[in-house]
Amino acid sequence: VLVAAMGTVSASMLLVGAVCGVAFSDISSGSITAYLAVERPNPWFRVVNAMTLFAVFMTFPLQMYPAVEVINEWFGPGCRPRFWESQIENKSEHIPIASEDQIEEEEHGAEDV
Repeated sequence: VLVAAMGTVSASMLLVGAVCGVAFSDISSGSITAYLAVERPNPWFRVVNAMTLFAVFMTFPLQMYPAVEVINEWFGPGCRPRFWESQIENKSEHIPIASEDQIEEEEHGAEDV
C-alpha cells in the first residue's frame, strides 16, 4: 500500500512538473506565480504570491522541527552533548574525590606557609 501511494504521488508530481515545464519553458527564476505576476499583471497573482508567502511563513516552525529535534538530541538541556554525560559518569568512578578533612588540611597548610 505504501509503495503504491508513494508511486502515485511521485507520478502526479512528475506529471505536474512536466506539464508546467512545457507550458512555461521560458521561466528562469523558478517561480511560476512570480512569472505570472510580471508577465500578466493581474491582482489575483499578487494575492496568490501573498498567500504562498503566508503559507511558507506559517509552516516554517514545522519545517524546522526535525532540525530542532536533532539539535536537542545532541545537546539536550544545558547545551552539553548527552554522550558526554555518559562518558563523565563512567570516568567519575576513577576520579579520586577529596574528603572534607583533606580539603581543610590543605587550606590550613596553605595558610601556615
